[in-house]
Amino acid sequence: LVYPRINVGKLHIQSSYGTINYNEYVYDYVRMGILMYGIYDISSYQKNKLNLKPVLSIKARVTSIKKIKKNESVSYGRTYVANGVKKIASISIGYANGIPRSISNKNYLVKINNCYAPVIGKICMDQCMVDVTDIKDIAVGDIVSIIDCYDNEVSIKNMAIKADTITYELLTGLGNRLPRITN
Repeated sequence: LVYPRINVGKLHIQSSYGTINYNEYVYDYVRMGILMYGIYDISSYQKNKLNLKPVLSIKARVTSIKKIKKNESVSYGRTYVANGVKKIASISIGYANGIPRSISNKNYLVKINNCYAPVIGKICMDQCMVDVTDIKDIAVGDIVSIIDCYDNEVSIKNMAIKADTITYELLTGLGNRLPRITN
């Protein structure tokens, strides 16, 4: 019995994972997804090792700076209570922009003026708060690196660890509210 050969057209059978591990297969298209960001899930098997360089950075701005006293709280649910006088900055980004609420009070660090500062209190819809007590030269309008492709301390992988999730979930949560800027 001979079956007729059927032309199925262009063939698409690979994702980022398959592209790394199964490049011996013949196909026309791939769905690159996470590899376009220079990221792969560390726990995923990699037959062909790639030296990927992350390209995603997320930045926001300081919108206000306030001092609080000992025992005063910050954000919803009073989940952060100051253990002394603190200087707090509000940042113009929140969970509606893809920043996971699960990093609230998990000592996730952001970078402001080349200094690290922890996110404190609950992440809000449009903002989050950062303890900037140890940052001397800080002003409204300063740029804050939430994720920095050049800094492992402020990386999407580190955020995924603090959020108890995977980088894929974080990347798919970055919605249209974030303006895209390419270099």
